[in-house]
Amino acid sequence: MDAVRAFARSGFSVSAAARDIHLHANSVTYRLDRWQHLTGWDARTLDGLMKSIVRLELFHRPTLDQHLTPNTRRVSSAR
Repeated sequence: MDAVRAFARSGFSVSAAARDIHLHANSVTYRLDRWQHLTGWDARTLDGLMKSIVRLELFHRPTLDQHLTPNTRRVSSAR
């Protein structure tokens, strides 16, 4: 997932993505290939990258409970 995000931030550049996440370019290429194998989306295409980024953002979106402080969480009214 880091490779896909780094690839997006780097403007479709494997070498820039590799520098960004401190990996060898071949490792980024392998991870992008693996991502395509697992998801069916080729992050090296605009369509595949957009689908990947949207899904990653939705998957990693914090839940409402993570935003609430202990004082603002609902207390169940178990009696």
